[in-house]
Amino acid sequence: MSIKAAIIEKNEGEEVEKAEYTNLIMDDMEIKTISAEDKDFLEGFIECQFLSLNSTKLESLDNMPKLERLERLELCENQLQGNSVGEAIATLYPNLVTIKLSSNKIETVEDIAGLKKLEKLESLDLSDNPICNTLGEEY
Repeated sequence: MSIKAAIIEKNEGEEVEKAEYTNLIMDDMEIKTISAEDKDFLEGFIECQFLSLNSTKLESLDNMPKLERLERLELCENQLQGNSVGEAIATLYPNLVTIKLSSNKIETVEDIAGLKKLEKLESLDLSDNPICNTLGEEY
């Protein structure tokens, strides 16, 4: 099921008034990848400040919606890995204050190096990622 269809279903079949939503919590949906259609749909939530896609089996940040006001992003318990993770997040969400990426497959500092661009970032959770074993107490 698409993200758009799932949101409309949760809203009892009615279209949602996107401008009214500041929080989008789509935890536990089996998404794996975000379609271009869902990306366009989600970008309509222009007031969104909190996006949560925990436990969605998300494998990639391709087609993540650009949300200028986003301050908090949660992508815990997914399958994210590779050096595009940090770069994609920093490019899409320049105003992030909090990022939760626990329980993914992030292995190296290079995977998240792009996050250095986030001037407002105060909190980063990487717990239960392979990088924690690599960094040890430095983490």
